[in-house]
Amino acid sequence: MILPMAKPGLFTVGVFTFTASWSEFLMALTFNSENSFRTIPVGIALFGTQFTVPFAQIFAASVAATVPIVILVLVFRRSIVSGLTSGAVKGDASIDS
Repeated sequence: MILPMAKPGLFTVGVFTFTASWSEFLMALTFNSENSFRTIPVGIALFGTQFTVPFAQIFAASVAATVPIVILVLVFRRSIVSGLTSGAVKGDASIDS
């Protein structure tokens, strides 16, 4: 009984957690010493050299990193909105001032 009612909220938390871990920068830069464990933002930040900044490659990699998140949100937008609004007050909520 509890799980079906909590499913939209749990799903929304899962999408937000995935988004946060997908775009993690500071912890991945600090604690990961191997190239195979770096996140996408850390890899994009390390594209440049001392004298050049390849803006075209940085922008292309940023779009490629954003596309999975956009697709995830577009596919599950009804569940996300349901989870965000599941705790909203419905009906006549008159508050005495």
